[in-house]
Amino acid sequence: MTRSIPEPNWEKSQDPSKIRPFSPENTEPLAAAAEAAREREWQEGLMKQGLMKPLKAEGRTTQELTRERGAVYGPPIKHFSCTRQMFNRWLKYRNQSLGGLQPGSPAKEDAAQWAVNMILDKLSRLAHTIDHKDSWDDIQGYAECAKKILFGDEK
Repeated sequence: MTRSIPEPNWEKSQDPSKIRPFSPENTEPLAAAAEAAREREWQEGLMKQGLMKPLKAEGRTTQELTRERGAVYGPPIKHFSCTRQMFNRWLKYRNQSLGGLQPGSPAKEDAAQWAVNMILDKLSRLAHTIDHKDSWDDIQGYAECAKKILFGDEK
């Protein structure tokens, strides 16, 4: 049985200190935390392969870094919810229109899907700050990675 996740009411929760805590009726924090964990895993994998440089905190606390990122990309819960909504629509379209995964290497399909996930995440960031060049560069990089994985030279 699939349980639908209620859409957040951003007008009441713009201030991160006023975000409603997790409850069976409010699963937004859980979904956002799961999405953040998946992104961290992906980034750690990229760093191990030398495809991404680690974030240099330069003595800043996690809270300071989160505040700085929030100023550029918006509140994390809003960003993660936007990404989740785009991802759900992407999968719904893919499953309805294309019948799910296409013939080919499941490993390549899975890797390319993660590139799509990261592109959706960057698009979510651009929804808040469309002129952030780094997000555009990241989209280009993830698209290039997916092309190499799917069509050759997947090093």
